[in-house]
Amino acid sequence: MERWIDLALTTYLYLEWYRWGRLDPPGLPEKEREWWQSQRTAGLCRAVRAEREDQELRWLGGRLATPGGCKRLRRLLRAGLPTALRSVRRAG
Repeated sequence: MERWIDLALTTYLYLEWYRWGRLDPPGLPEKEREWWQSQRTAGLCRAVRAEREDQELRWLGGRLATPGGCKRLRRLLRAGLPTALRSVRRAG
């Protein structure tokens, strides 16, 4: 039970730290500042998840920009599949 509470508190503190970092930059538009100030735990979780997904999409875009990157991305995606679902033949 103590570990669960530690994890919950750590998560909450991380989300508040994340919010503070997003409120800190000078020149932040007032509407965006109000949005960050009004978010609670669930909204902050969604914001962190959305930013991470955006970072992953940018990473994927970078990999797809070159033929070598495409091949490496295919290998990484194939390696992430369970062994039984991997294609026996090699896809180019």
